[in-house]
Amino acid sequence: MGKIISKKYLYISIIIFILCPFTLFNNYYLDNNNPNISIRINALADSAPNEDWDDLPDIPYDNLNERWYNPKIEMLIITNNSQDFIDAVTPLMDWKNQKGVKTIILTKNPGDGPEEIRNMIKYYYETEDIKWVLLAGDAESGLIPIREVLNDDVGFWGESEKVGDPEYKPTDYYYADLTGTWDSNGNGVYGESAFKTGGQDEIDWIPEVYVGRLPAGNAIELGEMINKTLKYETEPFIGEWMENMLLAGGISDLPGEEGDPDGEDEARLTSFIWQHYTQYEMNFTHLCNFNTGYYTPPGTYSSLTQINFNNSFTSGYSTIIFAGHGNFDSYVDKNPLGGFRTIFTSDDAGNSNNFDMPSLIYADACSTSTFDQNDNNIGEILIK
Repeated sequence: MGKIISKKYLYISIIIFILCPFTLFNNYYLDNNNPNISIRINALADSAPNEDWDDLPDIPYDNLNERWYNPKIEMLIITNNSQDFIDAVTPLMDWKNQKGVKTIILTKNPGDGPEEIRNMIKYYYETEDIKWVLLAGDAESGLIPIREVLNDDVGFWGESEKVGDPEYKPTDYYYADLTGTWDSNGNGVYGESAFKTGGQDEIDWIPEVYVGRLPAGNAIELGEMINKTLKYETEPFIGEWMENMLLAGGISDLPGEEGDPDGEDEARLTSFIWQHYTQYEMNFTHLCNFNTGYYTPPGTYSSLTQINFNNSFTSGYSTIIFAGHGNFDSYVDKNPLGGFRTIFTSDDAGNSNNFDMPSLIYADACSTSTFDQNDNNIGEILIK
């Protein structure tokens, strides 16, 4: 036993003997060959902050727990005060809450006008954390009224849209911009520009919330729109169509019209979009008409006809941009031979079979979504 212990001490002594010279050598080298290192090390040690942890702020666990377990409202669904409308939008509310977007349903009382609805939105914006507002009801039947604002284009340009009042235009932006009253001079005319007020625009062009509308005239239509939305969000048809964009530019003016010697070719706009944006992000199809001899689009394109537009529409595009003329029931463009050419109609929209591939559609054309005037407008039919 004594020999074993002696051997252990021997081994330990050898290890210490081996390690110590290197340690002593390193200290000697640092002190004698590079004394600044030791000085800097000591200086760092002396300058280390002496923190008093008692000065650190307390973590507001109660507030964090409250926000986690009882989050503020982020979305409002405003609909008609009837049980069938409430039942129609409830599945959408449930889905939004399931996704983590706290959503509630508010109902419009009989007799409530745009101001009462806007004040309701303002209250929840100021007391909660709402970012989105969905108006679930038509404006034409007065279910969810729309605000008419002064936009007297006819006074400046001598022309106006063919649908509705020539000087007063409908807008849901009234529910998105929650600044002021939109009638700062109190004359009962909403949305006047600085030219009329002699001061500032009555509209603030920075919105507080995002506003959308499902223009349903009854609970059955509303249910169809809700189901279409839920289908896209919960069971989307995944495919290449999600990376496709359709650009369609027509002729707005012929050469010499509106004082424009070379006319107005909307293909200039759609070409600009694909040249500067789309070609780097998405696959695209370009359909266009243009004033021959005055403009020729770059790249590959096909003629913008009703057949070509419908075939493309049905094949599936995540985004569609049309630029030309419009009516409540059609997209059209100018025909060099006279009159207008039909590109897309309400019947085409109703007969389209792109239910699994719904598109985000932007129509740079007049009167194509006049849901406050016509139930059979293209915009409303496409949402159904």
